[in-house]
Amino acid sequence: MEENNKHIETLSLLDKYFAGECTDIETKTIHQWINFKPENKSIYNEYYQLWLISESNKFDVDIDNEWEKFENNIFDKPETKTIPLHSEKHSSKFFLRIAASITLIFALSVLAYYFSGSKYQKIVATNTVIESVLPDGSQVSLNANSKIEYPETFEKNTRKVKLDGEAFFDVSHDKTKPFIIEAGDVSIEVLGTSFYVKTNKVTNKTEVIVKTGRVAVFETKNKESKVVLEPGQKTEFSAKETEHQIIENNDINFLSWKTMNLSFDNSPLSQVIEDINRVYHVEMKVTKPSVNNCLITVSFENQNLESVLKILESTLNLEIKQTKSSIEISGEGCWQ
Repeated sequence: MEENNKHIETLSLLDKYFAGECTDIETKTIHQWINFKPENKSIYNEYYQLWLISESNKFDVDIDNEWEKFENNIFDKPETKTIPLHSEKHSSKFFLRIAASITLIFALSVLAYYFSGSKYQKIVATNTVIESVLPDGSQVSLNANSKIEYPETFEKNTRKVKLDGEAFFDVSHDKTKPFIIEAGDVSIEVLGTSFYVKTNKVTNKTEVIVKTGRVAVFETKNKESKVVLEPGQKTEFSAKETEHQIIENNDINFLSWKTMNLSFDNSPLSQVIEDINRVYHVEMKVTKPSVNNCLITVSFENQNLESVLKILESTLNLEIKQTKSSIEISGEGCWQ
């Protein structure tokens, strides 16, 4: 019973996380829990899919019966034991009803999947980062406001996925099956490596940064346009351009939205604000333009937003005020 209660607390906190209601500390705790062992990541992925379905469907169900099934399938399996996550206590009765409801919804959705003949699974990150494992064992980190589609089972000769937004891939090596990402009009092909991809619908460009291995980037309808990137290199690729530059990646914070680590070396406040907005999904606004040029050298490692703002405020002689919709920055600026 005690173990089951821990499971309920874990799933209850995941509910808050998916809804974007977690504090910075709770978010950090969830990230640590996901990375604690592979079983936790599997539970995370399965429950997120159930949560997505529950957000878009409403059904009347036999609550007690469906909860019993959910409990037997999830909580009683030794391999799914997890370390507990601590959060504010929620109503157990309410949570059991939600869990039972989404279990039935998931079952109905699986039936609909097979009868409709759909071949793709979809993961959507709304207002938080999603960590997931693809059918071949490749890992993907999906930033907020991004989505990925992939087949339930990859084809014999290739592994194709579709990306809209921002993601980091760590691809399992398989020289017999190239891993191909379709990002708008652009495709990225690898055998086994780790790299970052971001699609931009406004500029119609796809940014690719390689961390390890080699990556080929090309126009989906024209493989002759291919460029090959080595570790530490990047490109901004557009199908409308005839020439594509390969440059060195000088942005050490390009994965900060995933790692929650930020580092700045004599960087202007304008750049710091841009990176913080991306990592913490907030909107910081400067009401006194001159402070944008203030320079700062500082590092943040898994710190919550409140701590980050206090450090900026005291280091650069700023006044930072949080409102419901944004964070306003003013003051004289530039002590450091």
